Amino acid sequence: MSTRHRSTQIIATILIASLAVPSLPVAAQQATIRVTRVALDKYAVSKSDVVITTKYCHEYSRDEEALLTTRAEGAENALLFASGAQCEVISATKPEDSSFSLLDFLIQLGLMIATKGVLGSPKPMPKRN
Repeated sequence: MSTRHRSTQIIATILIASLAVPSLPVAAQQATIRVTRVALDKYAVSKSDVVITTKYCHEYSRDEEALLTTRAEGAENALLFASGAQCEVISATKPEDSSFSLLDFLIQLGLMIATKGVLGSPKPMPKRN
């Protein structure tokens, strides 16, 4: 068997194995923050202008610690309280900065690397003739 044929077999085996193995779940990253409930589904982050918006969160909090977790590269975010309540986070905003987003907040906390420009919005595929 030639060296070239053998290396082709090894590459093919690695490729098949990588496609056959299900992807491993991404480990959650987390940061402890202090929040105060300011309105229904709105939590102000202490010592910051950031306001976190949640979905159907009924947890009362007054300058209490909460754990902000993120996984799947910012696609799944949650606010976890000491009481055991878990709330889905849908956005983070700053009143004076309309371009500030949840992704910016996660980067600011060190939960995501600064790849906002790289990931960007999806680009359409070119037409094939």
